[in-house]
Amino acid sequence: MGFSDYRTALVTGASSGIGAATVRRLRAEGLEVHALARDVRRLASLSAETGCRAGAVDVNDHDALMRLAGSAEFDVLVNNAGQSRRGNILEMASDDVDTLVDVNLRAVLHLTRLIAPGMARRNRGHVVNVSSIAGHYAFGENATTFNSSVAYHATKAGIHSLSQQLRVDLYGTGVRVTEVSPGRVATSIFQNQNTTDNPDARFVGGFETLQSEDIADAIAFAVGSPARMNVAMIEVVPTFQVVGELRFASRSEAARLKEMRSGADNARTRKPPQDCEGVGLGGDDGQGARAPRRGCQDRRLVVRRARFSDAAACDRGRTSGRPGRRYQVPGAAGDCRVADRGPAQVQAREQSRLRPRRDPDRQRRQADYLQRAVRHL
Repeated sequence: MGFSDYRTALVTGASSGIGAATVRRLRAEGLEVHALARDVRRLASLSAETGCRAGAVDVNDHDALMRLAGSAEFDVLVNNAGQSRRGNILEMASDDVDTLVDVNLRAVLHLTRLIAPGMARRNRGHVVNVSSIAGHYAFGENATTFNSSVAYHATKAGIHSLSQQLRVDLYGTGVRVTEVSPGRVATSIFQNQNTTDNPDARFVGGFETLQSEDIADAIAFAVGSPARMNVAMIEVVPTFQVVGELRFASRSEAARLKEMRSGADNARTRKPPQDCEGVGLGGDDGQGARAPRRGCQDRRLVVRRARFSDAAACDRGRTSGRPGRRYQVPGAAGDCRVADRGPAQVQAREQSRLRPRRDPDRQRRQADYLQRAVRHL
């Protein structure tokens, strides 16, 4: 089943944008196309260009839709007509809600209800519903988004659900259902988008957007696929449009994450520590205060600062029974630092000075821990 099996198509919202491009594309494949829209002038121009059958009909006119459904046996139905209104739930006008529900959802349900049964009886047909990424993702109005409309999101989400249910309802009939979900497309939703006095022009001119022909090609791909293949959904977005990603952190959280990443990198690329002779490592200064701490080879020695009255007393500290090795602090007479380890441990440490004790596995474990912590934040 493909274009060779179909003869007649109906496209709504056909006077411009995706609808007009779809009419041109289906006509190029040899189908008889009924183009439905309200703009008589544009429909006449499109009919003169492509040879399509123009139908100036409002999709909210139920009687007109019934007459149209009985006028031909449609093999392909493209539900493309749609509108958009800005407004979140706190400010949206009731008329805008009604309009979007009527055009974007109610009309699609009625037209599909009128045409799909004939397709099912003939065991042949294809329903294409044009939705939007707004039906799958939530996003607000900001520097890069034009349409922030709770009703638009809701109605397009309804089209997504309808498309899924249609496949269930039409199972076994040979009628295929495709949902085409575009991202930003340069269509009439950005009215007069090329004019400099229109504030919405930046949403087209300032960003990469899809063209209507891109969506028409996606529709043609689904319709022209072999009978064994139902392209259930196509999401088409610009190459440089990304949806569904959220990154947010407070300033303090961002600083903490930066420090943790830096710590993980340092743990992987740590350089051998320097010698600690005459350098304070931190510890107690005899009065409960903490002395400065610096990276060095003797990191495992807990050093405390002991105050002596003069240099002689400091010298006596070496033999006064205090365990550990004395560290003379330059420029501070009578100020010594004593390692809180016994003479045997200090002597062993001195002997291994040129062979620093390092635990590669421990450093690797620390790096892995930091990486896991960063990933879980």
